This record gives sequence, C-alpha cells and structure tokens, in this order.
Amino acid sequence: MKKAYLHNIKYALNKGFHVAVRCMEEGDLLQKPTDSYKLAKEGVESTGMVELIWCKRSEEDNKFKAKAVFAVILDYDQEPEETISDYGVNEYSEAWSDAYDKECYSA
Repeated sequence: MKKAYLHNIKYALNKGFHVAVRCMEEGDLLQKPTDSYKLAKEGVESTGMVELIWCKRSEEDNKFKAKAVFAVILDYDQEPEETISDYGVNEYSEAWSDAYDKECYSA
C-alpha cells in the first residue's frame, strides 16, 4: 500500500497544485509552495509533524492561496494510510481521499 502522504503529494501536483510544507510544532515554513515532488517529499520527511498545504496562485494578486491542508505525522510503526492523520474537509481533500481509497482498497 502506498504511503498516504506520498500519494497526496503526487495527486496534488498532477492536479496542478503547488505544495507547501509547514512544521506543526514551530509553525515554520519548511518548504515554500513548489511543483517539485522531491522538494515536497523532503520537506515532509524533514520532521515528524507537518502540515501539507495545497496551493494555487490567485489571479488577483499572483500570490499563493491555500486550498487544502493535511496533517502528516510520521511514526516508525504506523500503517501507510495513517501517515495523514487529519485534514480539512472540502472538495479537494475529499477528491484526494476518494482517489487514495480507490487506488489502495479496490480489488
């Protein structure tokens, strides 16, 4: 089974989002919005608890705006689907959750 956070990053990038990573403990931005899978993955794996933030540029001011936020907690003994422990529910996060479930649990 794929780790949820890795699937999440790939899904977001394939849907045209940029991904930012923020430390949940300190609030520091570990990775500015990027369209690089490698940089997003490294940002998540640089610490144990982060927020994975999907962003899109605003047409009004060309600044990145958060569209979905996912809590990622990495523990040594967790199941792959448990790497995302929580997320704000909206159309984007629900679409990702459905895609992850379909890919991982469909026979």
